[in-house]
Amino acid sequence: MIIKNINWSQEDIAEAKEDGVKLPSEKTYTSEDIDIADAESEDEIKDIIADELECETGCRPKNFDFEWEDSDSRVYEVTVTDTTTYRIRANSAEEARDQAWDWFNEREPEFDIKPVAGPADDEL
Repeated sequence: MIIKNINWSQEDIAEAKEDGVKLPSEKTYTSEDIDIADAESEDEIKDIIADELECETGCRPKNFDFEWEDSDSRVYEVTVTDTTTYRIRANSAEEARDQAWDWFNEREPEFDIKPVAGPADDEL
């Protein structure tokens, strides 16, 4: 995951500069660096990232953007029509749903999708 366009308060920038520290404008994390497996929304992911940046720098960012790298895609558990559950690696819940839809395109199933920790079914 790449964290970029990190915005810090002017006060935090000045304090860091006095301490001889430069606050980063970009940071890269791997899934081993930061645990977002239980996050259920983008806001929760951003809170976890902000906590990690604050822990590392002593300053909490005002705002930032993030993007997934292919290796950081999440695993979603997709239950189709209450009959079968698959774990699909995807970059978003919508992408996981679309993959499941491709597998079951001959009918119109109902979906129950949630992020989970652990490997996708094809990674076991």
